[in-house]
Amino acid sequence: MAQTRSERFAIWLVSRSVEEQRQFAEDYGPDGSLNDVLERLRTSPKPDQRSQAVILLSLSRDRRLIPAILRALRTEPDAGVRATILDRLPQFDAPTKRERTNTRIIGPLTEALRKDPDMGVRERATSSLRFLPDDPRITAALVESMGDTNEAPIVREMVAEALAYNARLSEAVPALLAALNDPHENVRFWSASALAQCADAQALPSLERLLTDHTSVFEPGVPNAEAWGTVAEAARTAIAGMQEDLLGRHMRHDGRPPTSWLRQASAGANAEARTEKGATALMFAARDGRPGIIRTLLAAGAAVNAVDNNGETALMWAVDEGCISTVRLLLQAGAAVNARSDGGLTALHWAAWGGHAEVAAALIGHGGDMTATDRWGQTPLDLAVRYEDASLRDIFDKHAPANG
Repeated sequence: MAQTRSERFAIWLVSRSVEEQRQFAEDYGPDGSLNDVLERLRTSPKPDQRSQAVILLSLSRDRRLIPAILRALRTEPDAGVRATILDRLPQFDAPTKRERTNTRIIGPLTEALRKDPDMGVRERATSSLRFLPDDPRITAALVESMGDTNEAPIVREMVAEALAYNARLSEAVPALLAALNDPHENVRFWSASALAQCADAQALPSLERLLTDHTSVFEPGVPNAEAWGTVAEAARTAIAGMQEDLLGRHMRHDGRPPTSWLRQASAGANAEARTEKGATALMFAARDGRPGIIRTLLAAGAAVNAVDNNGETALMWAVDEGCISTVRLLLQAGAAVNARSDGGLTALHWAAWGGHAEVAAALIGHGGDMTATDRWGQTPLDLAVRYEDASLRDIFDKHAPANG
């Protein structure tokens, strides 16, 4: 769809630097009078001049102008001017009143997303909604638009991107999952990118199906643009993010054991007690670096290779903390160095994740498999390379011949 002159003007002006915009305001704002500019917005027959007036007014950042701007939005016939108003609404903001001010403009923005007949206006409304505080009305409007298969693909991809910034993203997961099957690659790409921001296991199978979708994605309407990437790359990034959220730090979510646990554990009791998430006293002692309690628990019969509800062992808990003495103690006690969590991660994966080179060397010395792949096909070396850890790569390079 061709842009109107007012849209082109608005895009040109907002692309200028702040200093250039202020200079524009000085040059074109009649005598610096906001009332004069407001009058131009209300009465000028030319859409370009009305868009110009909106931008000039937004540069004042005067929240007292919001009612007048909203009245203009309700009566504005030109789509380009409406788009400019929606784009600039977040600028009418006082830093100390941000939540109150932005709350006033949420309604007009969500209404425009739902009801405006012009695709460009809906797209601009979506863009502005990204920068507003958390509000259930925003989430509801975005989810509704995401689920509307008749909505223009360019709007739905913008909605998916906006959802990635939304604190209530979990409410949008079903709509985003459905959008992973959209016929438009840009919608699939941005839906996968949004899902990267949540730790919802139900998204993993759908994302894994996209790993074979190598369709390249480009910015719409930009000739000869460099590709943003492929759908498969977006899915892979989302899976990696979920992998870290779902598996990489589950141990920290189990909280602390009752204080009495460690007191009793030091006397050899509670060797097999578990929390609701399956964590044992040995796991907490391993995480906290308590070798004396670890020895006592092992002597009392604690299972060194017991797993919690995520398939993680005490060795993995210790490795995650990077405590080399605790890791060595557990290895000497018979901890399975190549045991896997539910996500297929070994202790060596944990070491690579945490950047613990000395721990990685100890694990490899006890038979840790550098070629083990997790559920997503990543080896410990892959993780070290991703996180650009030179010391870990040196460890893997040093031991590579022995592990063939």
